[in-house]
Amino acid sequence: MCINYAKRWGYGGLFLGDLFAYRSKDPAALYTAQDPVGPDNDVHLRMLQSQAELVVCAWIDTGAYLGRELAVLPFLAAPHCLVKLKSGRPGHPLYKRADLRPVPL
Repeated sequence: MCINYAKRWGYGGLFLGDLFAYRSKDPAALYTAQDPVGPDNDVHLRMLQSQAELVVCAWIDTGAYLGRELAVLPFLAAPHCLVKLKSGRPGHPLYKRADLRPVPL
């Protein structure tokens, strides 16, 4: 899904990062994980964004957990999103129209 957006916008590929390094098949497990961010996650996010021509955020309301969006937004260069939720946070691209274009976050 994400690669299709990138291709439609004229990009040859994409990098994917996440506000939280923790992985689980159960989304609720994020809230009980001892260190869901991980010790080096911000280092990797900074590296990814430094190599990207366009930064598109899609962390939904989960981004507010542990203040992650507030910790990450300051080092993202001109962040964009496909849609904004009622909360103002960036929506996830799953089940969104194929013709969406990134807009400033």
